Amino acid sequence: MYWISFLLIFSGLSMLSCRFSINTYKEGEILYKTQCSGCHGDQAEGWANLYPSLQSEQLATDYRNNLACWIKFGKIYNTIDSNSRPSIVEMPAHSHLSDIEICNILNFLNSKIWQRSRFTLQEINLQLNSCEIKSKK
Repeated sequence: MYWISFLLIFSGLSMLSCRFSINTYKEGEILYKTQCSGCHGDQAEGWANLYPSLQSEQLATDYRNNLACWIKFGKIYNTIDSNSRPSIVEMPAHSHLSDIEICNILNFLNSKIWQRSRFTLQEINLQLNSCEIKSKK
C-alpha cells in the first residue's frame, strides 16, 4: 500500500514539471547557455535577422506545440538578411538532448520570459512523438 501511494504521488508530481527536482530551472538555464545562447543570445534577444529573438510571448503562445520539435529536429525558416535580401536559415537539430532536457530548457525560458503555464514532460513527449510521425510520412 505504501508503494502504491508513493507511485501515485510521484507520478502526479512528474506531471507538474519535467522532473521533480529543485534544480530543473538551473538545469534549463545551463542547457540554454550551452545549447541555445550561441545563436539566440544570453538574454534570448536573437542576433540581427539571422537568429530570431525568443523574447516574444506570442512565440510561446502561437508555436507552443512546435517548440520541442524545433529543438530536437531543427528548423529551416525564411528571413531577410542585413542587405534586405530573402535568406534561408537553418536551426540545427539538437537530437542529443533528452525529452527532459528539452522540457527544462523550455521551462527556463518560460520562467524567464514567457510566463505561461509550465511545460510538462507528458506534453513534450506528445509533441516529439507527433513530429516524429509527421517526419516519417
